[in-house]
Amino acid sequence: MIAQLVKYGRYAVPNLPQGIYAELQEALKIREHLTTDLCVVQACVHNWLDWYFPVVLTVFKDWECQICHSIAKPSSTAACHVLGTTLPTAHERSCKTRAWSRSNH
Repeated sequence: MIAQLVKYGRYAVPNLPQGIYAELQEALKIREHLTTDLCVVQACVHNWLDWYFPVVLTVFKDWECQICHSIAKPSSTAACHVLGTTLPTAHERSCKTRAWSRSNH
């Protein structure tokens, strides 16, 4: 099989970059991984905000803004007080999870 591929010229010589080009290829691979990880973390934070502080996403246009960070920094209960919400209890979270799982089946 391999001999036939070589015989008919259906093969490609691998192009392994050398020097600066190898470093650029590695940098692009690292950038792609970092970009993917950043998107995953942003989605997790968005889900957490939606779960624990649903009002934040309606009050602030962008949850990454400086004002939103300064409100959330002191403590979660202080942020809840400022936003006029309360943290959901374990019972409320389990009810919400059960209701969500029923609606998706």
